[in-house]
Amino acid sequence: MLVGLSLFWDAALLGDIAGGPLSALAWAPVFTAGMALGKMNLSHPAAAGRMIAAGAALLVPFKLIAVFCLPRWYQACTQWLLQFPAYCDPQTDPYAAWPLNVQPVQWQMLFLDAPQGGSSFELLIGTGGSLILLGLLLLIEHRLAPALSPFRAAGQSALTLYVLQFLIAWIFQLVSGRSVTELDIGAHLFGGAAVGAAALFAGWILSHRPAWRIEEWMRKFVGNLTTHSHLC
Repeated sequence: MLVGLSLFWDAALLGDIAGGPLSALAWAPVFTAGMALGKMNLSHPAAAGRMIAAGAALLVPFKLIAVFCLPRWYQACTQWLLQFPAYCDPQTDPYAAWPLNVQPVQWQMLFLDAPQGGSSFELLIGTGGSLILLGLLLLIEHRLAPALSPFRAAGQSALTLYVLQFLIAWIFQLVSGRSVTELDIGAHLFGGAAVGAAALFAGWILSHRPAWRIEEWMRKFVGNLTTHSHLC
């Protein structure tokens, strides 16, 4: 994905496919892991333990490497790259024909551990933490199922809520002329908790209005395609 970030920089479609840490290619392993989890028998008591063990096997070693090794590796890689003129003073002509107009590949980003930094360590640590969290939620669900009902309602509308956040951001920018990222909600007291509560509340509303959910539209669309294919 670092090569894609260089080659497909500022290319809308190719950038979304393979152009950096937020591209489809970068997140393909996470999607694959999600599909694998979807095929598991999550009601089995041992499923939660397996997920926690797998998450710990990913999280613990890679987090230790990120804390104690990555800063040195990052500095060493940066110093090595500075030996090459293309990195010290890149003379990139934005009007040249592709691929002569691309920036050098930022190999030092392999040794970063920061949100959306494009690092493999970030992806592995986040996946491990997510598996541990899902395993813990399964343990809670087996014993205190009603406590998770708000989260279950929001999870049924995950795609709708994901799209809704972008709609809110776009509307806010059109109305105020400011980007929603400038608000820095997380810096305010209970800002993160307020966002989480708003997501749970929106999920509760959508659970009572299934016709509003994108998931329902996709389900009907796939059902119509299946029916049409059978008729053909």
